[in-house]
Amino acid sequence: MQSDPKLSVVMCVHNGQRHLRESVGSILNQTFGSFEFIIIDDASKDKTARILNEFAQRDLRIKVITHKDQLGVSASLNKALGLSKGSYVARMEVDDISLPERFAKQVGLLDKNAELGLVGTCFIKLNEKGEALCDGLLPSHHDDIKNYLFTLNAYCNGSVMFKKNYVEQVGCYDETLKYHQDYDLWTKVSEVCLSLNIPEKLQKKRENTQTQNSEKELVRKRQCENVIKKANINRKFKAGAIDYAGLRKLACAKPKDSVIASFFFQEHERLKKTNIDDVLIYYILKFFHGDMKEKYLNQIAEIYMKQNRRSLAHMCLVESLRLNSQQSQIFEMAESLSVEAQPKYPKVLKDNKYEVSIIMPTYNRAEEIRESIDSVLNQTFQDFELIIVNDGGSDGIENIIVSYNSSKIKYYKLNVNQGPAVARNEAILKAEGKYITFLDDDDVYYPHHLEVLVKGLEESGQKIAYAAMKMVKGNIQDGMFVPEFVVRDFECAFSKEDLVINRNSEPVSFMFHKSVFADVGLFNKDLVMGEDCELLLRISLKFDFYEVSETTREWRIKHNNSVVQNVINSNFLDPLYQCYHLFYQGKVAAIKYYILKQDSRNARDLYADIQKSYVNLPKAPLFYKELLPIIKYFNDKYSLRKLVKKYFRLEPKICLRALLSHKLFLSFFDILPLLPASGLIHIKKFAKRVKKIFIREYHLLQDKT
Repeated sequence: MQSDPKLSVVMCVHNGQRHLRESVGSILNQTFGSFEFIIIDDASKDKTARILNEFAQRDLRIKVITHKDQLGVSASLNKALGLSKGSYVARMEVDDISLPERFAKQVGLLDKNAELGLVGTCFIKLNEKGEALCDGLLPSHHDDIKNYLFTLNAYCNGSVMFKKNYVEQVGCYDETLKYHQDYDLWTKVSEVCLSLNIPEKLQKKRENTQTQNSEKELVRKRQCENVIKKANINRKFKAGAIDYAGLRKLACAKPKDSVIASFFFQEHERLKKTNIDDVLIYYILKFFHGDMKEKYLNQIAEIYMKQNRRSLAHMCLVESLRLNSQQSQIFEMAESLSVEAQPKYPKVLKDNKYEVSIIMPTYNRAEEIRESIDSVLNQTFQDFELIIVNDGGSDGIENIIVSYNSSKIKYYKLNVNQGPAVARNEAILKAEGKYITFLDDDDVYYPHHLEVLVKGLEESGQKIAYAAMKMVKGNIQDGMFVPEFVVRDFECAFSKEDLVINRNSEPVSFMFHKSVFADVGLFNKDLVMGEDCELLLRISLKFDFYEVSETTREWRIKHNNSVVQNVINSNFLDPLYQCYHLFYQGKVAAIKYYILKQDSRNARDLYADIQKSYVNLPKAPLFYKELLPIIKYFNDKYSLRKLVKKYFRLEPKICLRALLSHKLFLSFFDILPLLPASGLIHIKKFAKRVKKIFIREYHLLQDKT
């Protein structure tokens, strides 16, 4: 070992015998071998000391420091840093495994860039047995990492290498923190130097299932994490690096984070902001983090009304009414908007001249659209038209279209920007293809996309087919998309039940028979985001989807994607659409209101509508839970039997608790005839799991048998 190595590796161990040999061995097997390995044994009671001594005798690079009394992670790591001789320091966790090239690649990057001070890697998550669970993908660029660090740790701690002088500059590890010491350190270091993550998976991180955290410990960890976030934002304010606009942007990107939301509320109220967009963000965040959700839904609906987005306002009002039926004024407002909220149907669709119409809305993406157009023109299936609608963007798009000189491309321009829903609707009305499919102006088709989907529709006789999509993370350089890594291959099968119930709209690529739009309507132009998801929700209630088991499209994720830039809208609107369609476009809310007002006639009429459409309704636990008191009101034993069988299969424990809460049976024996055969077979085991609820009934059953 060199007397003064460039790299020091530090690790703190407490009772880590289970995976210690594998972890230390992965460090000793690095292709970059010029390092010292400082391991702090923090008063272990197991065989850790013996294992470490064996390694130290075989490899002189290892230096073991043993504590008689446990000092904790922060103090132990600070001690290791004080003893380290290297200008670079690599972290290692006792449960992790470093792949052989990790150090070589990290040292190479730190050598090349004097301003770079912190380098992590992506990772592979393992279970306790060492089996791969999933890929751990993290932001790679400095700005993305800094934004990520506001709410979550942007690093796999055991994979990090840093320049020691930058860590010393911010004071090393905070020894007052029992948890999240690394997260706190990374947030401070990222302020004084460049930071990045290598987009390669160079670390294996084990998910420790042996030691489960207590509820109190989890609360303490969350509290500690929030302290770090608050300190981070306060540092930004004091340094002048963040103001209301920056906080607003951060809140839109991380809307579910309570710490960021609390800072935004304070600043918004202090500055008395009245801009309609600011007020909308304020109330959406209040909806996420407040208790009286119906109150904030009503205020959000009022703003949508001012923006003339009546469909969105109607969705907010009926959801508010579902949460609290004692709102006569809200019911009247929702009823007045019900007609306007209905989908708009095309008066006439054009005759078919082509097999497929490909619709591509675009807005100021002249640099990226070329790759999208090329991917269409290079299809193996050539009986198509490509309809490009410029949604009020720059004229540079038109020059690009002209340069192709292709008869397959039809170009239209809207006078002002009206959103992708309007652009797509314009194209649907002009489409002359038998089938319609869509492509964003920054995504690409693979060459066989049209061929396999058309073949799937023709062979199946269905009206909707879909294929899988690959999600690729990257960025734009010199007008071209440069991929960094594949986030995920979305394999079939896509579940329309998941789409409606869990909002799991996994990225898949659809092709529709044109008549589908005559049956379900066009895109909803009032929607500011997620209009494609909302349309799929409508379609899923009427049609089945045919699966084509191939990946035919690439979904490109970049910093300028609309969802990436404005998470708050997708987080609010997607569940709003789901609830609207899950509860039958507001009819469940209206039934609850009529029952409360003892208007059984109107309630029964709406209930009859739901019964007629039961086959096409989503089979969701939440839907069943809402329906139970309605069924009780009408004393509908037939529907109760049918519902309980479905509900029990999905959520057996919740189903039985819901039945108890609504007093829909008196004893355990009342429910037995309602359960499916699978439920009866396992009823003894199930009864033990919920013995707090059914202990008496279970013992009665045992006595009789």
